[in-house]
Amino acid sequence: MTTEKIPHQYSDETRLTILELSINNINNTLVRFEKRFDQIDNKFDKVNEKLETILKESNADFRWLVKFIISTSIGLGALMAHGFHWF
Repeated sequence: MTTEKIPHQYSDETRLTILELSINNINNTLVRFEKRFDQIDNKFDKVNEKLETILKESNADFRWLVKFIISTSIGLGALMAHGFHWF
């Protein structure tokens, strides 16, 4: 499709036909874009669902990790206190 201006030597009927063809091409392109964006939207929805399930599963793992770190810190603190004869 060219971006050249249509010369005035064409009849009005020809110019109208060319304009209708251009509009149809633009419409077809917009329909293709819409289909493509729908596909991308569906992929984002799938990724969101996967992230939500991962976060739900890892939330329990994260709590377990925090409990482990706290208990290890308390244990090491008690061991150091006993080693330095603080109690």
